[in-house]
Amino acid sequence: MKKGLLLFLFIVFFSGLSVGQSWTKELKKRSHIGGGIAFGSDIVSLGINVLWTYKVQEELRITPNFTYFFPNKTEFTVSDQTRYLWELNVDANYLIPFEHDNVNIYVIGGLNLSRLITKRESKNQDITPDSRESKLYYGINIGVGGEYSFNKKIRGLLEAKYVFSSNDQLVIKAGVAVSVKELFK
Repeated sequence: MKKGLLLFLFIVFFSGLSVGQSWTKELKKRSHIGGGIAFGSDIVSLGINVLWTYKVQEELRITPNFTYFFPNKTEFTVSDQTRYLWELNVDANYLIPFEHDNVNIYVIGGLNLSRLITKRESKNQDITPDSRESKLYYGINIGVGGEYSFNKKIRGLLEAKYVFSSNDQLVIKAGVAVSVKELFK
């Protein structure tokens, strides 16, 4: 089941890359790629984010993105705990009409798949053994974002969204996106 879902998401994410030449031109014209930094409130750690945005209509965009959070280590009396988290999101961004040429504000709704790995390293194996736990979470994203267009090629991004799942957390992201059309001119 898990492998099937990941395969499906992989196919959806890359389906636009193997289509005909005319659609490829349209894909470049409507796409942005980018990345940045993220902060997760549950893992309490910074992360890195990569994204692809495709403009479906003037006010609607689809944004698949992946975030890897840096490990968070906590020391306890009898053991040390290290948590690792990554998340894969497929979000829809609806642009709110706004009267400013360089600024866009949008609402976010989407699907989330994340994996949390917790490792516990015992300071005394006689009292507590080492352990490793891995959990996969499914959820939905709801949030708000904004972007500032510096020029035709580059725009700055700022987002805040809440992930509703068994591993709830607020995720705040900041980064840049580059126009694929302008990038490959």
